[in-house]
Amino acid sequence: MADWPYLCLEIFKLRQVIAAYWLKDCEEIVEIGGYKVPMSEFVTQKITVIDPLVEARSDDRVTHLPITFQNWSGSVPNNFGLVILGFDLIMELDHWKRLYGMINTCKAAVIETPIDYEPSIKQFSVLLNNTNKKISQQVLLDLSGNEITTKFVRRRMHLLV
Repeated sequence: MADWPYLCLEIFKLRQVIAAYWLKDCEEIVEIGGYKVPMSEFVTQKITVIDPLVEARSDDRVTHLPITFQNWSGSVPNNFGLVILGFDLIMELDHWKRLYGMINTCKAAVIETPIDYEPSIKQFSVLLNNTNKKISQQVLLDLSGNEITTKFVRRRMHLLV
């Protein structure tokens, strides 16, 4: 399984702060791909984080599930926000359809892509064409010059409503 240690750097946590702000009016949050820096540390709402690398946790507010989205059998809550930071999913068509359905029923979704990574850009375009959400706001982040040794320092965050 891949490892992306740069995502744990303080500067990269700006992504979670922006996502938390955009989803402040959602009653619950579902995050797909929280890695080792899940959204649960940045929000006060009830949250479910789905990522094979997240540390397992379960309490009244936070559920961390160390599994892939494809293996998640949970149901989506009402009035929820969806977060995917670093959009790069490899899934079968039925899992994509489930994700599109989640996006169609969520109150808002925050999807972030590295802008120099073509697979993520293509996936995001396909997602927009297969869901009923539109881009409401977007932010371009350039995190270069912060002791980061990856080419994925430029990211675009999208709020879909």
